Amino acid sequence: MSYVAISASDVANATPEMFAAVALGALQNNLVMARRVNRDFDPKEAERGDVISITKRGALTVKDKAEDTDHDPQEPANTKVSITLNKHKYIDWILSSRAKAKAIADAVNYVEDAGKGLAQTIDNDLTGLYTLAGANVGTYGTLATPSLITAARRALATLKCPNDGPQNRSFVVDEHNEENLLNQNLFVSVEQAGDKTALESAELGNKYGFKVLMDQNIRETAGTPTQRHCMAFHRDAFVLATRLLELPDAGKGVQASVMNLDGIGLRIINGWSMDAGGNRWVIDVLYGVGSMRASTHSILVKA
Repeated sequence: MSYVAISASDVANATPEMFAAVALGALQNNLVMARRVNRDFDPKEAERGDVISITKRGALTVKDKAEDTDHDPQEPANTKVSITLNKHKYIDWILSSRAKAKAIADAVNYVEDAGKGLAQTIDNDLTGLYTLAGANVGTYGTLATPSLITAARRALATLKCPNDGPQNRSFVVDEHNEENLLNQNLFVSVEQAGDKTALESAELGNKYGFKVLMDQNIRETAGTPTQRHCMAFHRDAFVLATRLLELPDAGKGVQASVMNLDGIGLRIINGWSMDAGGNRWVIDVLYGVGSMRASTHSILVKA
């Protein structure tokens, strides 16, 4: 993401909303897992430790229609999934008052960096949900090949996970397994892959009904061999829930804004720090992660 340089004459027009938009844009552009799971957002303010309830749809049953009998309508039994908002992550920094003309340009760059850092933290929490998977495939120490993708596909079918394609199904690996897959003919041979996506942009693309992705935050357990906990899952397996944080009261000497984009909300605050002799910036986000249908919609991929 690139930005137009901001000069000293723009300082008066700079707003917390502008910086919040910059941070959210950088955050969104660097998310992997969070783009592929369910997201739940409510504009109501919340605090760390609050427990929220998310509705989980009840099951519908296919019935036989008997001749000369009325339909027997069902009333799906929706249930509630509790998610604890126990992740309050923040980044803060000081910008010196010197070189005021470049202060806003510096702020934009730091805000973008903060958005990227928060994205990595959110994805790291989501990759930790591999422990909730309903089954597993593969062998630790053996890098992923196309056969491992088909094994994950079979495992999800065994769990009766909906087979509704790469718009909802993901196969997520770390950088080591991505490298190995990018050396497989299925991904780089035009005759087999169908296009030059992997060759030209090193993107793994859609294969066997999955969107195949690399996430640098895939969890590892050190040892011999290194255990890489990759994942295959349906969007409904996991949920990322975010809520807005409270804004400071007016007259506190700070500027602040809250904003959300595609179900992720964050807060940005800046104001003068007498202790540090410069502008102090804080960007924070409140969220929780958990299972929606992990036991039937996700697979641990050992690699």
